Amino acid sequence: MNHNKQFFLVAATIVLVTFCFAFLYQREQFGVASSVTSSDTVSTLRLAVNDLIKLATSFSTTTSNTYTAAQTFSAGFVNSATSTGTFGIALTGGCFSQNGVCLSASGSSVNSSSSNITVSNFFQFPFSATQAPTAAGAIAFDTTDNQLKIGDGSATQVFTQYRYLVFPYSTTTTWTGTTTLTEIRLPDGMTFDSAQCTVSPMSATLNAQIQYGPSPTLLTMFNASNTASAASKMSFTSSNVPAAGATTTIKFGTPVGTPTGVSCTVKTRVTGT
Repeated sequence: MNHNKQFFLVAATIVLVTFCFAFLYQREQFGVASSVTSSDTVSTLRLAVNDLIKLATSFSTTTSNTYTAAQTFSAGFVNSATSTGTFGIALTGGCFSQNGVCLSASGSSVNSSSSNITVSNFFQFPFSATQAPTAAGAIAFDTTDNQLKIGDGSATQVFTQYRYLVFPYSTTTTWTGTTTLTEIRLPDGMTFDSAQCTVSPMSATLNAQIQYGPSPTLLTMFNASNTASAASKMSFTSSNVPAAGATTTIKFGTPVGTPTGVSCTVKTRVTGT
């Protein structure tokens, strides 16, 4: 065997041994591990079988997913199935978007970048017995007297469902017998809630009774006086719902103290058309 052939065999042997060691090293580096340890880094490229199986089986983009710990989605979150959360979702940026409409939170308000928000059944405002919004555009419902309240930037504007009918009458002669005022026609169906009156002079009183319809339907008679208290307000709870188009009026009688004038305000709310 000449020297060239010996040199070639030695070189080939060295290359083969080097390749084998390199293969075994890379096999360790790219090997499959049963778990990821603290010593593993990105450069080792070790694959943890248990973690791969967990990742593949615990998250799906087409079915519901359950998370038992806080999750962070730094690149956004898109899904094709309904997601339900027990503890809510906290946004630190971006917005909730529905069909291209972005709802962004600002303090205690939620604003829409679109001019319309559509709901299928009803839209519920905040409600309680102590609502008094002052922020411009803030809306709430006060259940104390069923009032809609809107902030104007510095104060609360009140919108009430109630309408008021006023029946004034005066005379220059001694009041005797019963006087029935001219009827008025109701444009809408209404519920008569209560009535309060004032009488002139201050010491005089009258009995008053509201009626409506052709028969007519008579509401409970009450005493018209100048007592400015809740006791002087007559509340109606039955037979107090005239239909739209009905006529209504009030009659006075049983004068005490020579009354010469009376005015009664009837508090109503629209309940039909």
